[in-house]
Amino acid sequence: LSHFSLAPLTSMFYLSLLDLSDNSIPGPFPLESLPQTLTSLNLNNNKVTDLGYPRLPQLQTLTASNNMLNGQTPDLSSCQNLSTIDLSKNSVENLNRLPDCLSNLNMSSNRLGGTLDLLGGGNLANVDFSQNSLVGVEGIGGR
Repeated sequence: LSHFSLAPLTSMFYLSLLDLSDNSIPGPFPLESLPQTLTSLNLNNNKVTDLGYPRLPQLQTLTASNNMLNGQTPDLSSCQNLSTIDLSKNSVENLNRLPDCLSNLNMSSNRLGGTLDLLGGGNLANVDFSQNSLVGVEGIGGR
């Protein structure tokens, strides 16, 4: 795909699960354009570079492993039901504030380095920061 349009998805008012894995979706993927009823989104194995500014109050699972995400993760703190984030195998360098309800976080094989200031995520139970360049993690739980 050289151009991917979200327009047909915006009118799917009852959409709860969206699996777009293993495509060639390029460039930015504006999560804010998706229906607010979405609970699970799988974007694994694409060419997504940016997730926009998600305002998905029902989202529980976000997987976007093996894409082209870089820089800082989007602020996902407004996703009040988000329990699982998998952004492994990207080029992410820093984390934005995490939702307090988050219990599973996979950031393996990214470009996280130095001491990571982990804000939010007070309910984290499973965390994978393997294959990065971290020397420490601070601020777990926003304390």
